Amino acid sequence: VLVEVLKADANNDQAWFLLSFAIEAEERKIYALHQALRINPGNQKAIERLAKMQGVAESAAPTSDQEAPEEDTPAEPESPGEADLLDQRIAPLVEDELEPEAEAAFAEETSQLPQVQEPTQPAAPPFVGDQASFVDEEEDESDRRPRSRFLRLALFALLLLLVIAAVVSVYLFRDVLFSSLVLPFLSVEPVPTEQAVLNEEGDFGFLQLPPTWTPTPQPTQTATLPPSPTRTPTPTATLVPLAPEVLEEIETIQDQVAELRGLEMIISPRNHIVSTSKAGEILSDLYISDDIIFQLEDEKRILVALGLVEPVYDLVTYALNSRADHIGGFYLPQTDEIYTVGLTFGGIEKYIYAHEFTHALQDQHFDLAARGVFPECEISIDSCRAFQALVEGDASLLQDQWWIDHAGPQDYEDILRFTPPNALLPEEFPPPFVSRDLLFPYVEGRIFVDELYERGDWAQVNSAYENPPTTTEQILHPERYLLGETGRAVDEVPLEASLDDTWRLLRADTLGEWVTYLLLGFGADVPAQLPEELAYAAADGWNGDSY
Repeated sequence: VLVEVLKADANNDQAWFLLSFAIEAEERKIYALHQALRINPGNQKAIERLAKMQGVAESAAPTSDQEAPEEDTPAEPESPGEADLLDQRIAPLVEDELEPEAEAAFAEETSQLPQVQEPTQPAAPPFVGDQASFVDEEEDESDRRPRSRFLRLALFALLLLLVIAAVVSVYLFRDVLFSSLVLPFLSVEPVPTEQAVLNEEGDFGFLQLPPTWTPTPQPTQTATLPPSPTRTPTPTATLVPLAPEVLEEIETIQDQVAELRGLEMIISPRNHIVSTSKAGEILSDLYISDDIIFQLEDEKRILVALGLVEPVYDLVTYALNSRADHIGGFYLPQTDEIYTVGLTFGGIEKYIYAHEFTHALQDQHFDLAARGVFPECEISIDSCRAFQALVEGDASLLQDQWWIDHAGPQDYEDILRFTPPNALLPEEFPPPFVSRDLLFPYVEGRIFVDELYERGDWAQVNSAYENPPTTTEQILHPERYLLGETGRAVDEVPLEASLDDTWRLLRADTLGEWVTYLLLGFGADVPAQLPEELAYAAADGWNGDSY
């Protein structure tokens, strides 16, 4: 369990500390404590445990006729007044290194876990794999020799250059590789390596923690953003037709999903398998234009005024990601098309397709396009968020039911190991608000739909489309939806008498409980953020607002 935690977050000093209790080899216990102290030099428990273990090691030090490894001692500060007492206490503990043979064996066994990055020296070999693979090994003390720090740095630099060269080569020649190696066996469009998926052998992509199967990832549409399509998509004419065996598998999933959901398919949607870059092109052609850029600038002014983003933040990628399920696909209600992002049509792509086809059934039976929510929010943004949470929570529950009931053994294992990326289109350093807001329809929406399903199966969920939730408060507290609680109306404050005609109104609307929570806990000014639990408790008092 701790190894899996460290795969996801290599900078978790508590996990490194606990790992020192879970393994048997003394060198690896010490290594885990070193990592904990590199990340958090103030971890008192790690200091005490490492000091105790070092004491044990000293008592078993080699005799005079044995050659002991050299130890690197920390450089003395230029003046005694600049010495940091805590660093002096820790330095002798964290400077020790694994012996050469132990380090080599350790690196071979533990090659997949993310390394803790340090500014001045390469990270030590990480842990990886099943805990059972950590085996005590007998080593010949007489063969051990001190390792030169310079040599380690030189080897690390050489390895880094080789890795960079390999990555650049694969990226530059990716089209040639895919065309020559993949297309002869497929009739679907190849996918660049940035889309991390597992093939049928399970050896391509990232092996990460299994999903918790309560809400999965990000949203198909986020109500905050108003982009609407300005033209009908044309890329379908250039997409490679799907192979007959893939179409047959798609038809099977359609029948399975329709049976699970209890909704008959009225129209068969058009289906495409595309790369991540192609998906970005299609979404951009649909939703980004000069008019939309102008709208996004106004949207940014609002978010900046609320303190949720900085003025330099570009909303375009966020707008595109808000139109797609970050799990790896999207459904276009205006054209009845499903786009699945993938390399083949393996287990993960089938799992994604079950989610997207649920959207097609929702649209055919509950007319999503007529709700004033898709593709543009034409009602209160808080109401749009609430309705999207119903839609995405519905599809997230159904895709997991399909996974449990219908996935084959290999597909089941592939999906179990699959952790979706944070967004369909990668974005560097998104504001805290962005990542958390994109999760809302999936996380909170799934909890909401689970509550309805437990009360009355899919019939209860279907009734929610006839009487949809109108506030995010109802999503966050399903019992308030069932009681019909909506919050009080708050009158707008007239400003016309106070402002001249150089001002214009960007929006008059309601924040709702959800955005109140984001304002308190996920603002752009990180030091001003409240702890998440406190922000949630404070927003729970919401009963109406106006801005």
